[in-house]
Amino acid sequence: MREKIGTQCRNVVYCKPPAGIDYDYHFVKYTDYYNDGTKENKVALKKDYEKTFWVCSKGNRNHKQKKERFPLEKLEEVKATRLEMVNKTKRALGIKFGTKMENGQDAVIHTGNKFSSDRDLLRGPYVFGMDLSSTAELKYKYNQQPLAQQTEQLADVAAFDVETNIRDKSRWEWIEMATLSIKDTCITVVDFHFIQEKFPRISKEEALERLYKYDEIYLGNINKERNIKQEFYIVDNEWQVLETIFKRAHEIKPDFISAWNMDYDISRSLECCARFGKDPKDLFSDPIVPEEFRFFKYNPGKEAGLSKKGVFKSYANFEKWPQVHCPSSFVFADSMCFYYNSRKHLGKEPSYKLDYILEKEFPKKEYIRKLKFDETKHLAGTIEWHLAMQTQYPFEYIIYNKFDCIALEYLDEQTLDLCSSLPSAVATGDYQDYESEPKRLANEMHWFNLERGYAYGNGGQDNVIDLDKELIGRDDWIITLRADLLVEPGMNLMEDAPCLFTNIHEDNGDIDVTSSYPSSNAAMNTSRETLSKELISIDGVDEIDRRQCGINFSGGFVNSVEIGTKLFALPEMSDVLKEFDQDMN
Repeated sequence: MREKIGTQCRNVVYCKPPAGIDYDYHFVKYTDYYNDGTKENKVALKKDYEKTFWVCSKGNRNHKQKKERFPLEKLEEVKATRLEMVNKTKRALGIKFGTKMENGQDAVIHTGNKFSSDRDLLRGPYVFGMDLSSTAELKYKYNQQPLAQQTEQLADVAAFDVETNIRDKSRWEWIEMATLSIKDTCITVVDFHFIQEKFPRISKEEALERLYKYDEIYLGNINKERNIKQEFYIVDNEWQVLETIFKRAHEIKPDFISAWNMDYDISRSLECCARFGKDPKDLFSDPIVPEEFRFFKYNPGKEAGLSKKGVFKSYANFEKWPQVHCPSSFVFADSMCFYYNSRKHLGKEPSYKLDYILEKEFPKKEYIRKLKFDETKHLAGTIEWHLAMQTQYPFEYIIYNKFDCIALEYLDEQTLDLCSSLPSAVATGDYQDYESEPKRLANEMHWFNLERGYAYGNGGQDNVIDLDKELIGRDDWIITLRADLLVEPGMNLMEDAPCLFTNIHEDNGDIDVTSSYPSSNAAMNTSRETLSKELISIDGVDEIDRRQCGINFSGGFVNSVEIGTKLFALPEMSDVLKEFDQDMN
């Protein structure tokens, strides 16, 4: 008898209701595993899920600043849907309704604290547990079930790729084909117009027959190795290409849909939707989501920003982290960006083209490369190759598109990037928080503290008070060691001066503190809870000395003399030695 032996929740998405609807949904993607080795990817809508948070009980609301955590016995537990959070918080805090303030919202002055908005109230000093989203809480609770705790399976990763028109200015970058592949299933959809340009009299049936023939010629061994059940579809326009692909994606329900340089594929897909007057939310949202609750948001990633050294720089495509946010069974992830981000501590690769990375990861498996053809191998790696293939060899080009996806699957099976590393990095949180290490740490701290009888506080900009601006800032901590402090001399570059050494060095290193938060806080036991006072200034001590002593405190007694002379004006060691000599004499 078939029996469920495991389950895993991969993702939860909140579906905000439109105006006029007083309930909401959480879209849940999970996978059930059975004792016969099979599994089922499933989705569900959870109506009016109530998130847990806490407010200070009466008699424990005498603080003005936020606290890092607070004992549960001094708090009242509140459960509320997202729509009810404000009203239930007001009720728990005894706040009167009806008083209007500058922004027109209900407001109150309570024990000296002024809340000018709902957000201020929910993230104020008397509310705890709001940093954890309702989606992260629901995902965590699902995965705490007994069957889920004993389940540890790799995520299902599908590969997605589109090819666009680059030969006709009137149809420039229109989608002409797309492939979605996952394990033994591969779906390739082609716009009939693309084939008809070269073969105007060919029928769809003849084109399909020829596609399966070319697939066997070029990828027969790959199909056999992976037991691929190939699906070719020929449709009438580019919208139908996407519609067919994502109809199958919603049926298969992978955990991730990956693409190499995802911004290109998503951007072309959105342009296609615009040309046909289609709303992307209906293409990408799962069919079980009611139409009024569907949404689609795309963030292509930051174009530029400040580096760790404070230099403003433009980001290359592989340095970004594009994100799609919509209620679907799959999460979009850029394999190229994750490959770079998870290895950037090792230094940049000479290239982040897929073929280069495949060659690096599979040096002995030359068949795992982008497909090349004898007729156009002299053009490989150029735009002319794509032009020649699109105009002269359309069927071969379609097979090329298919293998791009299979190669991406090979890569993830080798690196375990999306199927293992990304879910592990995000853990119980939301995938949209992958880039934010503080947010991921806050999620973990929520559950860590809860197990120990505390509710975790809320972060945000309002944690800073005016006096904090007087403290030593976070800037100007990265410095370059002065040349006169170097122990080793530089290179000898003067043929006529063999004893003259320069300040030019062949090997240079950069030392920095890795993940100083929260490691340094844990090592030195520093937090709001252990803090008594913060120094704004010390008479007669400049900021540079204070910065150096702040770092040297971590060395304990080793730096005690230097700390004493700089901060407390104690005599230098040489002066103490002179006094000692005088006393002895």
